[in-house]
Amino acid sequence: MLARNGIGKYLITMVLLAFIVGFSASMAQAVTLVFVHGKGSGKDTVAGVTNNYWTTDMIRASTRNYAAKSLVVSYDGTQYYWDTAVDIAAQVNSYLNSYPTEKLVFVAHSYGGINVRFILCNATTTTPYYNYHGANFARINAATSHVITLASPQAGSEVADVGSTLSSSVFTSWIVSLADNNSNSAKVLTTSHMSYANTNWLRDSQRTKAFYSVAGTEKVNHIYHLNDVGLGALSLLAPFTGANDGLVQTYSAHWCGAPGYDWFNTTANHDHNRHNDDPGYIGNTIGQYGW
Repeated sequence: MLARNGIGKYLITMVLLAFIVGFSASMAQAVTLVFVHGKGSGKDTVAGVTNNYWTTDMIRASTRNYAAKSLVVSYDGTQYYWDTAVDIAAQVNSYLNSYPTEKLVFVAHSYGGINVRFILCNATTTTPYYNYHGANFARINAATSHVITLASPQAGSEVADVGSTLSSSVFTSWIVSLADNNSNSAKVLTTSHMSYANTNWLRDSQRTKAFYSVAGTEKVNHIYHLNDVGLGALSLLAPFTGANDGLVQTYSAHWCGAPGYDWFNTTANHDHNRHNDDPGYIGNTIGQYGW
């Protein structure tokens, strides 16, 4: 994993990614960063997702002070990813109607990365769910440069595995609420479901666009943040076997193979790795090296 290889290799990797996937895209065509959020309690407004999920500073930093356009999508994060992918695709295709020559760079956090992967793994006529329910995945695939995933559980999450078995005590009921393990989205984030999906409709061989993954390695970044405390508690209850960000193990976030590669690890936990804040300042890195 890139962040463990020393700062020299880390910086070289950043520069190579900027050169390989960024320079050509930004010089040949205008770039739009498409921000795809993770699980939630339901479909929010785009303004709500922008301000509350990502924050405007994350958008600003990732687009390099708005040198690139941005598209923030919103969907019902409690639903199955094959259904929410259709909603996401409709929003992206509507955007392409207005900006047909834009090159898209997806920035997807958590469950959002699985949604984007479903779209791009089912964008050709030989794939199992080609243009599922009439969604024009093929057009999105043609317009896409690459995908940056932030802590996406591509191999599932042990939190989803154990969440439904937690007792209903005052403490654990709050944890279950945080993990939202009664939703349809949580049901398909189990390691067993993702293992099956990864050998069927989410196979790496079905896509042509590169995925560059970012994984978190720490659970509690700030003891005074309630979400940090919750992530720390989850990491004690879930059967994690290695480094994780409180919800997703690093191996799962880096699960996807070629095309693409493990970009880097960050100490930012599952909450902070979708923001441009301490630690990590992920937005600054995306803006400087990600496109």
